[in-house]
Amino acid sequence: MQKSFTFDATNMLSKVVDRDKGELENFYNGLGFRVESTRPEERIEYLCDLSKDYYNLLERTVNGETESFVYDNNVISMSKSGNNYYYLQDELGSPMYMTGMDGVAVSSYAFDDFGRNIDPLTGKVRNDRNQNASKYAYTTNGNIIQPFAFTGYQEDEVSGLKFAQARYYKAEVGRFQSEDNVKGFIDRPFTLNHYGYCFGNPIVLVDNDGNWAKWVTKAANAVGDFYSDHKEIINATAITAAAVGITVVTGGAGAGLAVGVLSLAGGTAFGVNAAINGESFEKGAARGMADTAVLIGSFAANPGGAVLGFGGQVFTDVVNGQISSPETYAAATFGGAIANSGIPLQNTVGGLAGSLMNDMLANAVTEDKVSINEMIRKAKWGAIVGAAFDGGAALLKGFVPGNVNAMREALKNPLWFLREFDPRSMGTIIDDIGRAAFGINGGSNIIMNYLDVLFTGKAQECLD
Repeated sequence: MQKSFTFDATNMLSKVVDRDKGELENFYNGLGFRVESTRPEERIEYLCDLSKDYYNLLERTVNGETESFVYDNNVISMSKSGNNYYYLQDELGSPMYMTGMDGVAVSSYAFDDFGRNIDPLTGKVRNDRNQNASKYAYTTNGNIIQPFAFTGYQEDEVSGLKFAQARYYKAEVGRFQSEDNVKGFIDRPFTLNHYGYCFGNPIVLVDNDGNWAKWVTKAANAVGDFYSDHKEIINATAITAAAVGITVVTGGAGAGLAVGVLSLAGGTAFGVNAAINGESFEKGAARGMADTAVLIGSFAANPGGAVLGFGGQVFTDVVNGQISSPETYAAATFGGAIANSGIPLQNTVGGLAGSLMNDMLANAVTEDKVSINEMIRKAKWGAIVGAAFDGGAALLKGFVPGNVNAMREALKNPLWFLREFDPRSMGTIIDDIGRAAFGINGGSNIIMNYLDVLFTGKAQECLD
């Protein structure tokens, strides 16, 4: 057997025995940080930054000789024997070169996709069975002896593994040597392999601490930078696509096509206007496209409600003597379409939706930034105003204005009801009086029929 591995109770590699290279023991502190590695001819001590899960090796002392490391995001330099060396790394965080203070490369390194050491000149794989490299390239072929390898893992000469903090990684097979601490998620089957490296995708993912893969920082930053530079047009495209999709579902393909075409037209108009004023065409086009999509989509879904919402905003601006932003008009139209949709508490929902849409559009396609707390505050007021309309509508439901008018006239002129009285009801009242006098019926019938005559029949004609 070429190698044997022993793991401790915490799943960490505690001992390695290699038939050719001898025996190595690793020791860890209570937090799981490796603090020492010993073999008969060598003792290595590690001083780590305990506040970091990776990129945390501050000093390494090999048989009394100390190497010190300085970090930014990753390690940037090493001090050794009075000399300073500087790291140049690739997008995965793997060292490519070490240079002296004069900028001249003193060491070069290369790795394949899964981290096997390769010759940077020939591209051929280096391993401990290669007779031209009895050890890893970190200690021979003229390279400066230093610990860091693929993605910043620390090279372990005896085991042939790479130290990844929580466990060790075997680049030759692209798998970890011990089981993952994070067991994965049953609804994501690709996460259930407890030994695999970065879900089999080592180009855009790295696993710095041996626990969980993450996006490569530079790749993620590149995506983030692209979104930041083109945020408005990306958001506008998403909003327009949503508006077109909803319109297709509710109004058919023709209506959806109309929303898309008009949104592009609105975006072009806004973009040209922005360019004329010395502003960004892209940002102007994004604003026009998103606002038009919401506006036209609302009209397509509920024309009557959209007109009410748009008209209400026009009235508000006339009263206030100002012109609101295009986002406000689009949001008012959107809220009006919902408030006239016939759903329960439609005005409450419409007020809430209109307020949220206004702030969402402002955040998505303008330079304005509305905080979550401010959005919630405005949405509450929108819902409260809408609820007031819902409450008033409920109180007025079934209300007959003629009843109030008839009561008012009767109070002003007690003889009014006689003038407007329908003689055909007199027989009913006389019948009630007779029945009450002889105890045949309750006297309350007189009052009820009297009120019926007072507030109905001819009394309704007072509205004419």
